[in-house]
Amino acid sequence: MSTQGPAAVGRLAINRLKERKQVDALAVDRFLARHQVPIVEGLRCTFLFRGQADEVHLVQRIIGLPDRIPLRKLWGTDLWYVVVELPEGSRVEYQIEIRRGDHHERFNDPLNPKVSHSPVGSSSVCFGAGYATPEWVEPDPEARPGELVDLVLPSRALGRDVPLHVYLPARFRRTASYPLLVVHDGSDFLRYSSAKTVLDNLIHRLDVAEMLVAFVDPVDRLTEYADSTAHARFVNR
Repeated sequence: MSTQGPAAVGRLAINRLKERKQVDALAVDRFLARHQVPIVEGLRCTFLFRGQADEVHLVQRIIGLPDRIPLRKLWGTDLWYVVVELPEGSRVEYQIEIRRGDHHERFNDPLNPKVSHSPVGSSSVCFGAGYATPEWVEPDPEARPGELVDLVLPSRALGRDVPLHVYLPARFRRTASYPLLVVHDGSDFLRYSSAKTVLDNLIHRLDVAEMLVAFVDPVDRLTEYADSTAHARFVNR
C-alpha cells in the first residue's frame, strides 16, 4: 500500500478539482455535495477534512502505513486531502486529528456519517472498493441457533464468583465431549461482534467444530490480563 503517487494524477476527483482555474469556497461546496466522503475510486481512497488548522492527520491502523498520515491543504481553500491506496475489499476505521497552535484534537470524520462502535468508543469507517459485509455475521435462517446460558462460577484462584455467558451449540448433548473456547472481554464480543450469530453460522456450515464457548469479563483487566497466575489458574481449572 502507498500514499498518493504519480499514478493517481489527472484521474481522481480531487485532481480534477485541483486542475480548475479557480477553486473557491463555492467550488468546494459543490465538490463535497457531489461526492461521498471518503471518495473511493478503484483502489484509491481520498480522505478529506474541511476547516482551519495548522496540521491535519489521518489516524488509522492500516498495516504497512504510518499510524498518522498528513493531509495536504488545497491552496486557497480550507479543504485538506490525502489519497491512500487500499486493497480491494478493505474496511478501515479511522479518525481525523488536527492541530491549531498548541491545541491538538482528534474526532470522527465530520464529512462521513458511517460510524463503527466498539468498547473504546466510535470511529469513522471507510469501505474500500469491493467490500461486502461477510455473510457469516448475518443471521442465517437455515442455521439452528445455539443457546447462551448465564452461569456464576465460584473461583478459589480469583477469590470471587465469576459470571459467565456460556454458548451451547444447537445439538448440545450433556453426555458428549466438546472443545472449550474461552473468550476474554466476552460481553464485548457478544455486544459488538455478533459472536453468537457467527458461532451459529460457522458450526452450521461445518467451518468449525461444535464447541462450548465461555465468554468471560475481567474485574481488573490490567491485573488479570497481565500474566496473572491467579487468572491462569482460573482459566485452566
